[in-house]
This record gives sequence, C-alpha cells and structure tokens, in this order.
Amino acid sequence: MAAEDTAKVGINGAVYRNEGTEGSPTWTEIKRVRNVQPSFPWDLVLVDSRETRAKQYVPTQVDIGAQLEVRASNENAGYLALFDAHVLHEEIDLLILDGKLTDEGARGIRASWYVSLTGQTQGVGDAVYSTFDLKPGVAFTPKAIVVGSASAITPTEF
Repeated sequence: MAAEDTAKVGINGAVYRNEGTEGSPTWTEIKRVRNVQPSFPWDLVLVDSRETRAKQYVPTQVDIGAQLEVRASNENAGYLALFDAHVLHEEIDLLILDGKLTDEGARGIRASWYVSLTGQTQGVGDAVYSTFDLKPGVAFTPKAIVVGSASAITPTEF
C-alpha cells in the first residue's frame, strides 16, 4: 500500500547544532526557535541560441542561506551559541530540517555557517526574539540532507 500523502507543517521542523566534529557529529536541537526560512536558489546563466526563440538557462552556483528567529534567553545554549558565533565571527555547524532527526524522509541542509544578528524585537509588549541570518562559511562544503531510517543522514553536495 502506498504511503499517505500528508502535508509537512513548519512546527515539526528543527534546527540542530553540532557539538561534535564534522565527521562524527553530535546533534543537539536548538530550542525556542520560532521561524526558520532556509533558501538555496540557483544562479542561472542564459545559454540562448538561434535554435529556439525560448530563453534557456543552466544553473551555475547555489546561493545558500537561512534566517532563524530564536527567543532570547541566557539559559538557552543554542541561542547563546548563535549569538557568540555572530559576535566572534566564528562558523557554527548547523543542520536545518523540515522535520526531526528521527523523521525518515525529513530534508534540509547542513553547513558551517557564519551568523549575522540582523534584528531583535524589544518592544514594550514583546518577547525578545533575535533574527539570525546564516550564510555558509568555508570549513566544509554545504550539503543537502535526507534523513533515512534509524536517523541515518544522507548528504549530497551541491
């Protein structure tokens, strides 16, 4: 019997921080994440010719990035790691998934990210949330990720 086609919902996604090494990661979920917006659109170059009137393109490079909104807390190790990576200009190994590490079929991206704190809500009636923009650094090549059975991660280089 075919699997049921169900919608993925954002609340089931997760962001994980590697507390191990690149080759032997120890994933810890960053708590208190509100919104996540990963993106990785391709730059496309025009390869037109007189063979057709249609414009044709091929992909050249992928512009990987993500934006996270995380509730500020001095007790949230994940928040503090993001904040410190921003202040210290250090890369941080993160895995961003549209499900949990235990969800077979969850997809996302892993990279060693540079972090920019680009905004923070501090209104009188607001909870404080920090907006972090992420761009991949050079520590290792970013990878598209698919979670398999038993939380096995299958990486694919772009």
